[in-house]
Amino acid sequence: MGLRDVLFYELPRYLIIDELEKIENVNDLSVLLTWMESGRVIVATHNMYDERSGKGWVFAACNSDYKLPPELKDRFEIFTLKPYDEETYRRVVVSYLTTREKKDKELAEYIADKLSGNTNSVREAVRIARLSKTKEDVDFLLSVIDKYSR
Repeated sequence: MGLRDVLFYELPRYLIIDELEKIENVNDLSVLLTWMESGRVIVATHNMYDERSGKGWVFAACNSDYKLPPELKDRFEIFTLKPYDEETYRRVVVSYLTTREKKDKELAEYIADKLSGNTNSVREAVRIARLSKTKEDVDFLLSVIDKYSR
């Protein structure tokens, strides 16, 4: 079921889309654009034409908006989030690694300290944590990453 089908059959009052930039089907984007502008969802194929009407709110997030058509971006109020500062990054990493990844706090803090200031990517901290059981593992992985990613 694509976005067009969701809009047509469900006609949601609120639609929340994560990673909007990954919708590559131009038909889905076209239907979304039409719905956002006119409140209509139109399905037209070689043997069928059907239309539904209903207004709704669309909330979307994306990592980058450069792939989005300008006419679609124009229909959103765009908010750009600032990167984490070092203290916030450290707090988020420690919280995520201890609650979601079940790492002990000392190792989570060590990973956060090692990465803080070098990246804002919590995903990188998760990758390191998943491959590490000790501080020595963390140091080894970071040395390998440093050696081969430059």
